[in-house]
Amino acid sequence: MFEGLIREARFAALKRCLKKLSPGRFAYDISNDFYTPILKNSNSGQSLLVDRISGCSIYGRLWKNDEFAEPDFIEICELERWEIEVRRFYGGFQSNYHGSFQFWAYEALCLTEIAFFLDRLRQSYFNKRLKFRNDRIEVLQKFVAIHLREQHGEGPGTYTPQPRSIVDLEMDFFGSRIFSHPDNKEILAKFRLLVESLVLTGDLEKSNHIRFKLSPKAVVTLSEFALEERRHKDSFRLSRRMYWATFVIAAATLFQAYIAASSSESFKAWFPPSFPDFFSSGN
Repeated sequence: MFEGLIREARFAALKRCLKKLSPGRFAYDISNDFYTPILKNSNSGQSLLVDRISGCSIYGRLWKNDEFAEPDFIEICELERWEIEVRRFYGGFQSNYHGSFQFWAYEALCLTEIAFFLDRLRQSYFNKRLKFRNDRIEVLQKFVAIHLREQHGEGPGTYTPQPRSIVDLEMDFFGSRIFSHPDNKEILAKFRLLVESLVLTGDLEKSNHIRFKLSPKAVVTLSEFALEERRHKDSFRLSRRMYWATFVIAAATLFQAYIAASSSESFKAWFPPSFPDFFSSGN
């Protein structure tokens, strides 16, 4: 009885997937809504990429020589011996279902759609938060921080900067969401120019025309920048103190001038008291 229910659940899942079967090749796009069903036999170790159902048979291609290429089929009545795995491509999001129970649970609760919606919210937040200022020092500081993080746990002097591709550097600096940013081409073009400029100044080393790694000069550049920043801050603090000192001296001078002038007879003649002196001896 249970074998029959399992077979029917897998067969129903296959039919649902075949209604929106993924093409051989496609780009990750927001309009995607495809399924890729795969049957796996744990006893024989075989994997069958399902293409269609015809009559009482399920037709597909067996995994062989690192690809699904060899045509084959199984009978529907044999489904209880094959587990189903499904790759769901929804928008730019991919979900993997292991077993018919997980497949139907995700489909019934629309978990893939919900995950895609939440992912779009996170992407929208990333797009609004991203502010790339074309700052060479900021880029260099990020690369040095990544190097120090990778150095953690290594023995002293045993780790040297590893060459990284430009795509690796983009992932390190922005994260994978940069590739879904509406202005990603413009941002990445500016970023690549900054990386090339760091090569020209000797802060990065370039190998094979496509890979980059940190140069020891990067530490010198950052130290000089930090020193210049410190000098700028000290100069700003000093100018601010001079401003307030000048203000206090000017205010004190004006106050002293007022006191001196108020004691003169001419000042009293021009500026008589506004109120009578009730405390004088004549009252």
